[in-house]
Amino acid sequence: MCSSDLYKTPPQVTCKTPALPPNAKGPPPTPDLFLETTPKRVGYCDLVPTAGGIVGGALPSTGTDGFTIAPCEGVSCPAAATCAVGSLVPVPGSPHAVPAVAWFASEPTVLDLEAIDGDLAGFSDGFVSGDHAYVMPHKNGDGPHGMLTRFDLATFATVEVLDLPAVTGDSELKGFEGGFTSGAYGYLVPNKFENTAGGAHGKVVRFDLKTFTQVTVLDLPTVSGVANLKGFSGGFASGSHGYVYGQNGVVARFDLATFAQVEILHLASASAEVASLGSTVVELTGGFADGNHGYLVPGNVGKALRFDLATFTHATVLDICAAANDYSLDSGGFAGGFAADDHGYLVPHEHGKVVRFDLPTFTKVTVLDLQSDLRGFVGGFASGGLGYLVPHENDAGLNGNVARFDLTTFTKVEELDVAARSEEHTSE
Repeated sequence: MCSSDLYKTPPQVTCKTPALPPNAKGPPPTPDLFLETTPKRVGYCDLVPTAGGIVGGALPSTGTDGFTIAPCEGVSCPAAATCAVGSLVPVPGSPHAVPAVAWFASEPTVLDLEAIDGDLAGFSDGFVSGDHAYVMPHKNGDGPHGMLTRFDLATFATVEVLDLPAVTGDSELKGFEGGFTSGAYGYLVPNKFENTAGGAHGKVVRFDLKTFTQVTVLDLPTVSGVANLKGFSGGFASGSHGYVYGQNGVVARFDLATFAQVEILHLASASAEVASLGSTVVELTGGFADGNHGYLVPGNVGKALRFDLATFTHATVLDICAAANDYSLDSGGFAGGFAADDHGYLVPHEHGKVVRFDLPTFTKVTVLDLQSDLRGFVGGFASGGLGYLVPHENDAGLNGNVARFDLTTFTKVEELDVAARSEEHTSE
């Protein structure tokens, strides 16, 4: 079986051995250490492996268990091989099979927004529309800010900034928690305009994607008459409505065409199942839609929530830990989620277990344990048959290890240390 049939093989790169990441232990002296689950970033000449073998590695020449490998450092790769950057990746079913973890070796490039303007730091989420990527203002060293920023995708250089408080004259248009796009507009989810107990706000911002100048504001507490309709943690668009959800078990939606007509769904009132969760439902850390239903991710309980988008009423609960027979998930520990094809995915934060469930039936839970030190993600997305997990913070502190996995097989985990690769690229 060819290596391309087993894992995404890294592209051809300069033949050298790059620095190992901090948690790597270097090339193993004997094949017995293939039982290690920590990926080891190495330079190697990738030959065609035999069935049941190892794709990639760092042994001196030919090893056992059906793999053939040659070192890259100081050796010319044979004509049949390509020099690549990767790691020890046991093939499932081999004597040393462990969850497949590899390094995907695309060299990252960096656009330093803070170097352009010292206030351009501390964003929360982003999206792509047309020729631009947009990042949502959250908070920098001075606290919550309102510097909505976009950059050109083709050049990865041209940066434009929309200072929301300056443009609107509203000093509370700061501190947003993500955003989304629908049609000709982008929307920002309101969170906190200042870091105080009374600093939450409920002002949804809409801006024109083409001109990047026209800004309108929907003040949810004022329009709905509900004073505490503020401090949201995320949102999404589906059909004719935009949805925002918060930390108090409440979902609000508004009409996208009129940017008005606010409706409120109290999850505990919509379902006895949800009400039975008690106060644990208040910490909502993610949400997404599949066209028929909205899905919410509680961060502090191992249960996902679903509500009907058409009626904006009925809510149901999926007990993840019971369905997966994995009670380590009882306390949740997720931060974000996304939909891809017929499945929903929950992003792990306090642990390394990605949860997948069937969207049409809201059942059939499976778990992908990333193992090693892959944890501490906040948010994710799908593209090209792969699911991506966005790094935030793990037990060792802030980290930049992006992880991705195959959506079809729900296996084949790969890792990219953005910080390490960026430093390498800069130093060359």
